[in-house]
Amino acid sequence: MDLARGIIDAAVIGEGEFTAQELFAKWDKGDFESPTPGVCHRTEIGEVIEGPTRPMMDLKDLPPPDFGDFNLSSYTSKQLPFLISRGCVAKCNFCSETFFRKKYRVRTAESVFQEMKRNYEEYGITFFQSHDSLLNGSHKILEIIADKIIESGMKISWGGYCRVDKRLTPELLVKLKDSGFSFISFGLESGSQRVLDTMEKNTKVEHIVEVIPEAKKVGMNVVVGLIIGYPTERWIDYFKTLLVIFKLRKSLDMVGTGQTMSLPPNTKIRENLEFYNIEMGDHWDSWKTKDNKNTKEVRQLRLWMVRKFLTALRVNWA
Repeated sequence: MDLARGIIDAAVIGEGEFTAQELFAKWDKGDFESPTPGVCHRTEIGEVIEGPTRPMMDLKDLPPPDFGDFNLSSYTSKQLPFLISRGCVAKCNFCSETFFRKKYRVRTAESVFQEMKRNYEEYGITFFQSHDSLLNGSHKILEIIADKIIESGMKISWGGYCRVDKRLTPELLVKLKDSGFSFISFGLESGSQRVLDTMEKNTKVEHIVEVIPEAKKVGMNVVVGLIIGYPTERWIDYFKTLLVIFKLRKSLDMVGTGQTMSLPPNTKIRENLEFYNIEMGDHWDSWKTKDNKNTKEVRQLRLWMVRKFLTALRVNWA
């Protein structure tokens, strides 16, 4: 719609690094007519042209980001992002990751380490924030990166989002912490195994209550996220989540409560509303189950309750 109205000239669909490069090269040559893979664009006469789908890139072809044009000394925080992978090894039905990136791709441990090392030596960067959907899609590569950082002697802090996984053993967590891995975020989502299973999250409650305390025990800052009001969440499931939070209360530095379950486009659950017994309203968060047991009002009540509960436990929430 924005293309047809002339508000924008082009839209990149999917991964944009090579797509944008090709598009700009064509525009520099005065070519505004021919289609470009991965692009919808307007021609000079206002016609909208959609190019063919561009395949997902091989991450080994992606050059490391160049921050040379930034005056990094002017920033108050010596922090830069980094990326190990794209995509996710899971297929959670509430997440759009599967729609956007249909397979998990990972860089080599050496390329990730060399990028961090260069930014550490050239710019004095000591804090690295992961932009991955998950850092532990490959525990082997994650461990190799930790080994390389330890061997290098770099004094850095790094971390990001991980899936709860029994392969995050106490031994691996200790090694990660020794390398500077100081903060970790988990998508806890629910303390009910039934809800986790209907989410297709492939996570076990027993692993949640084992791995998270171990991460805290080695000295990591631990953050977890919740999904309040998943369509199949009953009151008994909700109280099971509160029980898990209570058990973990001494291991949690922060709980992300969210704003209750929403149903954005390009998720498996949104594409199968009938299967999940859902009636949509006029917005992502305006939905209810057809039996009226899960409504926006019920979800808001549960959100209010969990925040009061966390406050009573003296656990920070956001």
